[in-house]
Amino acid sequence: MNINEMRHDLLERFLEECNDNLIPAGMVEATEEGEPETVEFVLMDVGDAGDEARGFLYFDPMHTPEDEVQHLTCLITLQEALPEGRLPLFYQALAHINFTLPYGCFSIDTKNRFLAYKLCVPIAIEMTGEELYDEINIVTGNAAEAVDTYMGVLSDIRDGSMDLENVLEFLGG
Repeated sequence: MNINEMRHDLLERFLEECNDNLIPAGMVEATEEGEPETVEFVLMDVGDAGDEARGFLYFDPMHTPEDEVQHLTCLITLQEALPEGRLPLFYQALAHINFTLPYGCFSIDTKNRFLAYKLCVPIAIEMTGEELYDEINIVTGNAAEAVDTYMGVLSDIRDGSMDLENVLEFLGG
């Protein structure tokens, strides 16, 4: 089995597990050369406010057949558009939050004004099968945990009930 077939099988397995656990999910096929096949899934009740988020799990395209490392990415987007007047505060707050994160980062899609969290991890190309599937679960679990941990703060900034000083207090500084 080649690496693309293995990746497809693992993403299909993740999709089936989502569906078995009643998590809305689907496969997004690559439409252009070099675009990854992606599992899109919905996270419900994220953070204290019970927000909804969309997750995207995919393997980044290989650069050359000789690559020794592959990259697995979990991107989680928080779909509600951010108030334009609060964007400067979000940029400041995310700079501080990202500095404290042990992995991944939050960002803002400036075109659509929504928040995103991205975790991309390098994985040895030799890792296959069950070991690689375990890594998929670790990556998606860590990404979901990071979003859930900070969603309350981010919702409060969005709603205007938290300023930068409150964010710094939350972060312990």
